[in-house]
Amino acid sequence: MNPKIRPVASYLGLLLLTITLGVGSILYIVDFWQSKNEVSTPAIDKPPSMDKSSITTTSSLIKIKLIKPEENYIISQNPYTDRNIYNQQSRQLALMGDFETAILEIKGKLQNNDNHFLSINIGTESGIYNAVRSSADSINLQLTQDNLGVFNNSNSPLNLKIDLMAKQTLAPTREEFLSKKESTKLIRFWDFIKPQPPAPSITRILVFTFNEKGDYTGTIKELNFLYSCKKDSECKANLCSVSPGSKCIKENFGEKAYKDYNKYCKNK
Repeated sequence: MNPKIRPVASYLGLLLLTITLGVGSILYIVDFWQSKNEVSTPAIDKPPSMDKSSITTTSSLIKIKLIKPEENYIISQNPYTDRNIYNQQSRQLALMGDFETAILEIKGKLQNNDNHFLSINIGTESGIYNAVRSSADSINLQLTQDNLGVFNNSNSPLNLKIDLMAKQTLAPTREEFLSKKESTKLIRFWDFIKPQPPAPSITRILVFTFNEKGDYTGTIKELNFLYSCKKDSECKANLCSVSPGSKCIKENFGEKAYKDYNKYCKNK
């Protein structure tokens, strides 16, 4: 090597070594401080799988049949348009006492494999179960399906239990949508039992299905009220088959309940 080039090469080699060491030191320091600022997380960061809570176990619950399998309960026209039709199709549930559990069990058969939807009315509260309204006259099929509000014979049969004491999602009524412009509402059906138990009460209940064309089709095979009482308390439930309601209260719950119910009706 040329004697004049050797010092330059040595200088460049030393400079390269210095740069390499410097960069290495900087990277080491960065890694060091990064390691100091990193906090290890657990390898498992969610609880173990648990059995989902369910209201399908009904062995300890009392069952009141509101619609029996042999009744062949079919709604073929809008039950809300006429008071006589509504009174004929709805069922009156008499309640009194302290309830721990209150479940509405619905079993039905659809006439074909078309998509169907479930309308529920309890007292003064109505809506389409687990549906999402997109306009005053329509619901969003995909969102309603995602929300388990679409029923058909192939993969979504009408066989469900609704916890009346838990919050449920409904598509609002047409009038509610026009007023509030909300696609869904979250309600607790038990709040619409009037008067509120433990006072004696009679509440009308109506359920029916309709298809995508808005036609009333399908058969409600069973409608049951399943319940249990609070610990160390009493409660009663029965289907009213007589009118007026006060007579039903008297027959099922006695004279005092009859007077209390009459007093409520006069003052409301």
